[in-house]
Amino acid sequence: MRVVYIADDGTEYDNEYDCQMHENKNNKIIMLDEEGKELDSSNNMNIQSCYYIKIQTNKDLEILQKFYEYTGFAVPEKIGEFYYNYDNDTWRFINDRIKELKYELNKLKNIKEKLNGYQN
Repeated sequence: MRVVYIADDGTEYDNEYDCQMHENKNNKIIMLDEEGKELDSSNNMNIQSCYYIKIQTNKDLEILQKFYEYTGFAVPEKIGEFYYNYDNDTWRFINDRIKELKYELNKLKNIKEKLNGYQN
C-alpha cells in the first residue's frame, strides 16, 4: 500500500509534511520579526520568530493552524493584523494596542499639563 498526498494544484507527495510545505508557498501571510524584518511565511518554523503577522484569508488561517499542529507555537485564530504579547503568550490585534497607547499618551499629556499649571 502507498499513501499519496495531493496538493491543491495536483502535485503529489509521499508525505503530508512536504505536501503541506508546498501548499504554504502560495499563502498571503505577512510575518515580521521583532525588528520588523520580513520572514518567509511558507516556512512553518518561522512562526517561532514571528512578532507581527497579517492574515488576509481563511485559507491562511488554515495554514496557520497547520503551523500550530507541526510546531506547537501559538498562532492567531482570526483574520487581521496582530502582534505577539509575550506576557500572556497570546496574539493581540495591533489596532487594540494602538488605542490603549493613545489613551495612555493622552492621560500622561493631561497630567503633565496639570502639573505644569501649578505654581511653585
